[in-house]
Amino acid sequence: MVSATPKLARSVIRASGDSHEYGPANFYRTTGDPRKQAEFMSELFMGSRLRCANCHNHPLDRWTQDDYHGLAAIFARVDSGRVIEINPSGRVIHPRTFETAVPRIPGEQFLPRTVVDGRDELAKWLKSPDNPFFSRAIVNRLWKRMMGRGPVDRRRFSCHESGDSSGLLDKLAGISRKRPQAATHIEVKRRQRQLRRSANATRNKSETVSIHTPSGNGWNPRCSPMRFRTCSAWPSVTATNRPAPAR
Repeated sequence: MVSATPKLARSVIRASGDSHEYGPANFYRTTGDPRKQAEFMSELFMGSRLRCANCHNHPLDRWTQDDYHGLAAIFARVDSGRVIEINPSGRVIHPRTFETAVPRIPGEQFLPRTVVDGRDELAKWLKSPDNPFFSRAIVNRLWKRMMGRGPVDRRRFSCHESGDSSGLLDKLAGISRKRPQAATHIEVKRRQRQLRRSANATRNKSETVSIHTPSGNGWNPRCSPMRFRTCSAWPSVTATNRPAPAR
């Protein structure tokens, strides 16, 4: 479902060189603070708010101060000038120990001290089938883009989320992890164009569609006229080109 996204994440995280010539390198120029870079990366590619683990362990999630400052320590070794390059002496101070934080993959392990650029290990971990956070975050975002609201509210997005739609999110994320090349069959962008055309055609025929959300529940009214046919939705949900099974 999201085969192109791991490549995008890898190109951004491992970016280096002249930011005027290589677009992804500008990620490191948005802010020179490695802690802010860690916060942004965790929200974008993990759907997690590590910022709550800055001053203390996260009160509602699994993240610890070691996770937060360990991730920041990875980005601290990247110079954020016009030319993005590795600076082996870059560091952040752990507020609990008042010592240099050791680079760490969040929720996993500390990196060996011999590793100068931990971004390679971070990028490998993000796209690993054993990492549930990346696929959940991307699938939730894609679903929201098409349907108006994700299965899980990103403001409550965590590994402990247990809402009514968290099972759906886990199922979709599991499919994307097991079939990393599935998106070549789903063709996400083409599907999105089809969905938009279908929604527009339906809306033009309807005179009762409101531009407001009367219930205030967050659903996108532009998506309300759109109706899926099971036979059309089945290949996309299961990441196959097979028709829906007969009942």
